[in-house]
Amino acid sequence: MGYATEADYIAFTGATTSVSVALLDAASRDVDELLIGAVYDTDHEGLPTRTSIVKALREAACAQAQWLDAIGDDDGAGAAQAVKSASLGSASYTIDGASQPGAGAATGSGRLIGGGAVSILRVAGLLPVEPYTYG
Repeated sequence: MGYATEADYIAFTGATTSVSVALLDAASRDVDELLIGAVYDTDHEGLPTRTSIVKALREAACAQAQWLDAIGDDDGAGAAQAVKSASLGSASYTIDGASQPGAGAATGSGRLIGGGAVSILRVAGLLPVEPYTYG
């Protein structure tokens, strides 16, 4: 289950129609990947309990879905970074992070995240994720 519903998407974007549930779920997975290492209280299903965090994740998922839709990625599968250059002799390649307009970050797996989603998570205090130490 994703962080946002079709009704959430319409309310967030002001659109008259929503994107697909599959795209909202893909956007939620993108948000999840950025949050690896983030610390916040969750319930027994692993969902956040603080209203402000719930809102930030919902809005970030909507913003990511909106960005994916804007770049023509209707199922969330195409937001990978484009290879800028490659060479066969030692198998090196260069990633072009600027290949998608409005990209704000890249996940560990190389998927691009729209700048709106990154901004929402940063303002909510969920990014950047830094080591949390005790003692």
